[in-house]
Amino acid sequence: MASFADKVVIVTGCSSGIGLATTHLFLERKAKVFGIDVSPFTANVSGAPFEFHQADLTTAGATETAVAACIAKYGPRIDVLVNCAGISDGWSSADTLKDSEWERVMLINLTVPVRLMTAVLPAMKEQKAGAIVNVCSKAGVSGAAAGIAYTASKHGLVGRYAISWIAIKDGHWN
Repeated sequence: MASFADKVVIVTGCSSGIGLATTHLFLERKAKVFGIDVSPFTANVSGAPFEFHQADLTTAGATETAVAACIAKYGPRIDVLVNCAGISDGWSSADTLKDSEWERVMLINLTVPVRLMTAVLPAMKEQKAGAIVNVCSKAGVSGAAAGIAYTASKHGLVGRYAISWIAIKDGHWN
């Protein structure tokens, strides 16, 4: 696997699960990792180029603040954004779904990743390089009778990823 020496990587959901595994993988590959999570970070990464930023990215201005903190720590370069943070819904069907459940899942699984993409794209466009990875699931490319909010959020993230990839690949927003 390739080295990421001196590359700056932002990983959301870094405190557990896929986000934590992703954080460890990039650190093993010598990346400078800026981890973001609403939960405390308790893993041992001593000696690694790792900065933890605890934040609730659903609050106004939090994504911009997090990206600014990454730039303050590692400089203006952002090479990779990995949107790992996400939540499941209560596996509600359309006839049992509550508005509050829909809004929370969409905010965390779709709105926050889009806000982060918007926040990192200026740096990536300036350096004419970068990669955005949105962690989805099979739900992003299939349908289900239950889990309507989760499925819709992952479908949205899959679609948004294709648009973002074009923007980064060409060095400008199409």
